[in-house]
Amino acid sequence: MIRWGLIVVLTAAVLVVASENRADLVMLQMLFGFRTPPFSLGLLILVCFTAGAVITALWLVPAWVHASLLARRQRKQIESLEAQVVAAPPQPGSAPSTGNIPPPDIWTGS
Repeated sequence: MIRWGLIVVLTAAVLVVASENRADLVMLQMLFGFRTPPFSLGLLILVCFTAGAVITALWLVPAWVHASLLARRQRKQIESLEAQVVAAPPQPGSAPSTGNIPPPDIWTGS
């Protein structure tokens, strides 16, 4: 929720700065002496902000999707393991499973 609030505040700030600089015209000088026609500084601010937002989204969305898929896979695995535990009650006289607990360390005594 805080993240969305920060995004809204940042977007509003960029829009205010861009609207305040509508009247200022700039020209970009590129490589080999190429110059752009004059355009609004506010337009330049909006284009740069939008390009940064798109690049950030392209960078973060795949990791978010991967994490969501991994969480869903683990949730399903936990549900299936819980169903197995409920379906198979422990046998009388059998020792409980210790899982993957490593053997005690003989040097520290633990």
